[in-house]
Amino acid sequence: MPGKNVRSLRGKPLLNWSIDHAISTPEIDKLVVTADFPLDSRYHEYSIGRPKDLAGDTVSKWDVWQWVANYWESQGGELDAICDLDPTQPLRTVDDVSGTINAWTGGVTAAVGQSNLSPYYDILEKMPSGAYRICLGGGAYACRQNLPESYTQAGIYVVSREALRTRKFLFDGNVHGYEMPRERSFDINDETDWRIVEHFMTATR
Repeated sequence: MPGKNVRSLRGKPLLNWSIDHAISTPEIDKLVVTADFPLDSRYHEYSIGRPKDLAGDTVSKWDVWQWVANYWESQGGELDAICDLDPTQPLRTVDDVSGTINAWTGGVTAAVGQSNLSPYYDILEKMPSGAYRICLGGGAYACRQNLPESYTQAGIYVVSREALRTRKFLFDGNVHGYEMPRERSFDINDETDWRIVEHFMTATR
């Protein structure tokens, strides 16, 4: 969905919702924004840009976080951890951000939301033959009531500086979770998602 971060959602660019969440979260000491496009004038002081090789759709969060940590320290700053807010999840609240930070005890903590779709029952993968199969469990679960609980990532991450030095990717090792309500952990990936989030915002705010 090209350009979604600067597209207006209920009167302000999508990215600005996350910036405002960060500004309003008392546990966040310093704020930086790594957008590869110009920000609104009131946010210019937070922008540190981003190298072109870290601006593509295939770049991992982990690579960006490592770059931010190295950049911050190269400017004489110190950090214990990074709290990252995905710009595509504007339904979160400041309390959700604070809750994730306060649940962090070292390593990596991620906000999660319970999913109504399960890789053991609902989610299929397409095989090279063109056939489809259940992602996990081989179809052994015959009814939804017996399924293991499944979760989606909810767009808030707290990552220690030590983890960024020693791990290779987000789920390289244990990741602890802070559970958010499903209605606040919705991610915008396409136009349908956008309309759903707009509906939630209209109905609840």
